[in-house]
Amino acid sequence: MMIKNGSKVTVFVLVVMMTISVFSLPSQSSKYNIESLGIPLGWTDDIRLTNNSDADMYPQLAIYGSEIHMVWFRPVLGISEIFYMCSKDNGLTWINPIQITSSGNLSGNPDIAVDEWGNIHIVWYQGGVGDYEIYYVKSSNYGQSWTPEKIISVDDTDRSESPSIAVSGLNIHVIWIDSRNSSESIPPNEEIYYSRSIDGGITWDDGLGNIGQDRRMTYAPYTSSRREIYAIGNTVHFIWGDGRDGPTRYDIYYKRSLDNGATWDDGLNNIDVDRRLTNLTSNHGDASMYVDETKLHVVWMDEAIPSVYNLYYVNSTDGGGNWSTPKLICNSGTSSNPTISAANGYVHIAWLDWRSGIANEIYYRNSTDEGDNWGTEVRLTYDGASITTPKIASTYDFTHIVWRDERDGNREIYYKRYEIPDINPPKINHVPILTAYIGQQTNITVNITDDVSVNKVLLNYTGVNATNYNVSMNRWNGNWSYDIPGQNNIGTVQYFIWANDTSGNANMTAVYSIPIYDVTSPEINHLPVASANIFDVINITANITDNVAVNQVFLDYTGVNGTPSNVSMNKWDGNYSFDIPGQTNTGFVDYFIWVNDTSDNDNMTLVKQIQINDLTKPRINHAPVISANIDELINITANITDDIDVNKVFLNYTDVHGVNQNITMNQWGGNYSFEIPGQSNSGFVSYFIWANDTSDNDNRTITYQIQIIDITDPEINHAPITSANIRDTINITANVTDDVNVNSVYLNYTGVNGTNYNVSMNKWNGNYSYEIPGQNTVGNVQYFIWANDSDGNDNRTVEHSIQINDVVKPEINHVPVVSANVGKLINITAKITDDVEVDKVYLNYIDVAGNNYNLSMNKYNDDWSYEITGQNDIGIISYFILANDTSGNDNQTILYQVQILDVVKPEFGAFLVSQLDDDTLNITIEVTDDVAVDTVFINYTDLQGVNHNVSMPQWNNNWSYAMPWLYQEVGEIECFFWANDTSGNTNRSFECSIALSDIYPPSVVSHTPSGINISISTVITITFDEPMNRISVQNAVTISPTIQISGYSWNADNTTLTITPLGNLSYNTTYNITVGTGAKDLAGNNLASGYSWEFTTQTEPIIYNPNGGIGEYWWIILILIVAIIITIYLFYRFRKEKDSDIINKES
Repeated sequence: MMIKNGSKVTVFVLVVMMTISVFSLPSQSSKYNIESLGIPLGWTDDIRLTNNSDADMYPQLAIYGSEIHMVWFRPVLGISEIFYMCSKDNGLTWINPIQITSSGNLSGNPDIAVDEWGNIHIVWYQGGVGDYEIYYVKSSNYGQSWTPEKIISVDDTDRSESPSIAVSGLNIHVIWIDSRNSSESIPPNEEIYYSRSIDGGITWDDGLGNIGQDRRMTYAPYTSSRREIYAIGNTVHFIWGDGRDGPTRYDIYYKRSLDNGATWDDGLNNIDVDRRLTNLTSNHGDASMYVDETKLHVVWMDEAIPSVYNLYYVNSTDGGGNWSTPKLICNSGTSSNPTISAANGYVHIAWLDWRSGIANEIYYRNSTDEGDNWGTEVRLTYDGASITTPKIASTYDFTHIVWRDERDGNREIYYKRYEIPDINPPKINHVPILTAYIGQQTNITVNITDDVSVNKVLLNYTGVNATNYNVSMNRWNGNWSYDIPGQNNIGTVQYFIWANDTSGNANMTAVYSIPIYDVTSPEINHLPVASANIFDVINITANITDNVAVNQVFLDYTGVNGTPSNVSMNKWDGNYSFDIPGQTNTGFVDYFIWVNDTSDNDNMTLVKQIQINDLTKPRINHAPVISANIDELINITANITDDIDVNKVFLNYTDVHGVNQNITMNQWGGNYSFEIPGQSNSGFVSYFIWANDTSDNDNRTITYQIQIIDITDPEINHAPITSANIRDTINITANVTDDVNVNSVYLNYTGVNGTNYNVSMNKWNGNYSYEIPGQNTVGNVQYFIWANDSDGNDNRTVEHSIQINDVVKPEINHVPVVSANVGKLINITAKITDDVEVDKVYLNYIDVAGNNYNLSMNKYNDDWSYEITGQNDIGIISYFILANDTSGNDNQTILYQVQILDVVKPEFGAFLVSQLDDDTLNITIEVTDDVAVDTVFINYTDLQGVNHNVSMPQWNNNWSYAMPWLYQEVGEIECFFWANDTSGNTNRSFECSIALSDIYPPSVVSHTPSGINISISTVITITFDEPMNRISVQNAVTISPTIQISGYSWNADNTTLTITPLGNLSYNTTYNITVGTGAKDLAGNNLASGYSWEFTTQTEPIIYNPNGGIGEYWWIILILIVAIIITIYLFYRFRKEKDSDIINKES
């Protein structure tokens, strides 16, 4: 299985593979049932990818997302060429094979890799016999076109073959087996060589920047082969098989580069040192390696026992520095050619196995935890043909395998895949939020990754107000985030993050707590007060806001007298205010506002100053003097006040002669006054008053004029009218005189309706009079008399008031209510009228229970009414109506009586029949009455036809009766109820039908016969406790031993069954009779349990039959007869022998 010989043998083997015929194998038409062959669900059928008469061999795979890229070689006209095909949909469909090489030289052992942009890189060996080089091409369009072939090994005459390629970004790394150093040892050895490109395949060097050169990687005395290389970033790993430890032993070696191929170490930073991964006690080969983001995975074939081939696995979690203990993966003893891949925590291994003893088959095994534990081996092929070179590759979703297969009689490439279940929950990377402030929006950001796809990410949080929210987080630049709104109070916000993927796997964080602090001081918005007047209250107002809650607001101020004050400000409509009392002097008031919130954050304004000014003029309160008589002193008086102090007050006047005077007024008490001397002529005196205060604020009145006139008024003599009745005419009379001449006399009056009249009074016999019309309502008529003389002097009386009285009672018109029914509302209606206005109307009544009520009646239009509540009993209601008007006049009707009658029958309600026990039914009916139920009877005819009329006892509103009933009785009882009340009203409208059905199982109460010595001619009787269904009973009776039945008979009420046997029963026989549970009564109720008894018949007697017969005991007589015959015979023999003896003796 391991080829170690040189190039000639290799060529020979290759030529043989290309030219010899293959065995005939089952055709493609052979159908395989995967489940019946044991291949688990999830794997596809084997899919044939090639269909060519030539041999397709050595398939290699590379995966890029859902794309599968495959390369292999196939003879074309006897020369092997490199072919490529791919699938863009995870292996569901494939493009047709594309031939890459056509040089006419031998091309073989290709390898393939795909970079992160989807470019396809392929290497292979190509050349003539014994002279192969490593070639490279690239395609960016799924093989439709390729870059020119480039030789990347140093062109010499030796064999460079079996390349392995790895790609990371623009870096391409290739290793291969090379025989250029074969002369260094015997037998000739092969070494590993290396070349790289750091510009995407354009130029190639030896890792040290030497363009066009390659680099020797191994220095072993024996062959180095079986190589695989992987690259991630600038780190490159490769393994190979090496025979340096003995000509017949191979070990697996490893080395790496951390600087993109420039230097190489053994994983422990020992430069240019190779690392052996396997021990010296076994022969190892057929190794495979895969490198993922977290581990290096290696599997190899191990020949610990000669010709026994098992598989072992190791991994490294630190980039090749340390390796796990080898783990036995397959111990079949026939395994080889392992291939390995890994993705998303899964590790996949496939290999060839000869355990069937017929041919190699492909087996598979995986680990779901990165190689720590392994699942069950799975056999993937069942074709019994030659299979070689499996290659496995995997993604998060699928595992793909290709291999060479000869089941079709030709070497073809086959493929199958396995859909990997997603069992890994999303990974949540989150840095918890440690604190936040009130009103601050809190951003929760998390990085969620999943091996397939994240589906949903939810943030569950509970605010400080204990309200819980479950919200979807928003995706942004690869992260998920959500802004928790700012909280309105201090406390704690608790949250956790939950995520699931498209496969339903879910994960969540721990519950985190965010303490919410309040660090914001209250905000004070205040418009300062700059000045105020003396004595003016100074209102200080501020709008105070806080992100949580304002706690206290204080005003600190110092008055003009230097007294400090610190007071709480009052809240009103969202503002805070305080009124500083008015200051009694000019000066300054200093103040500031201080506030804190419930979190003890405080704030205060700057100290402000209020200037207290005196800007108020003296206040002059003066009643002007309008006129004065000639020679009469004119007193001018004014009340002068000031907020500080009055300084001077002057009276300036001009007399009727035009002489002007400015005189200081005299202070007396709080007033200032001056008497202008009496004027000698009529005319006008003009004057004004002027005052100033100690702050030099001055004020003056307007200029007033005093008319100097004759002011003797007419004289009015009048006897006032004090009262009158409604609608009576009121005569007003006065005697009016004047020292000169009366000019006109007027009566001014205001009626009770508020209308004012000013009318001339009529002169009659030296008097003046006027008749005021009668008033329509009570109230007051106000009036005065006014008169003037020919000089314009007038006079008037005081205002008099005439009381208009109402002495008429309201009128009540009412039709009495004579009777009403129990429970019915009694409407009392009356029409009430009054000459002025009705004020109140009352209904006074005594109900049937003797309760007295005095109630206001309701007005509707001119009617007054009240509904007396329906009475619960018969009797008499006494009532009268009382009304008064707005003048206090009242009136009432006589006392009426309403007869309360009961004409309503009792009413029947719920009716219920229930069973009290085996022989009693409980009959219950609800009976109600508007007054009181007196008696209730049930009348029914029982099943025997007997009529019953029974009084029922009462329980609350229910009346019940225990009706006798034998539970076997079946039928219908017709009944009716009748009830009367205490007023003699009777109702018998409730009729009912009670259906009685049998619900109890029957039972056997007696039977015959029983005991022993029973006559053989007996009949069998069974008696039940109720009528039975004949057929069911007859079918339920069994008799053992079985007898023939002559017939069945029943008594009239079907309670007793008689069974008559056909003929007599047997003598001295015990019979067992059983009645099974199939026996039913007429209601269909089964016997509750089986019923059995037994009896034994008589012994057969010896009876003489006088009629010549021997009776029923003939067999006994027969025995006696036989006994007699035998006795006679024996006696005869005895006599014969006796006679013979006598004869002999005589002889």
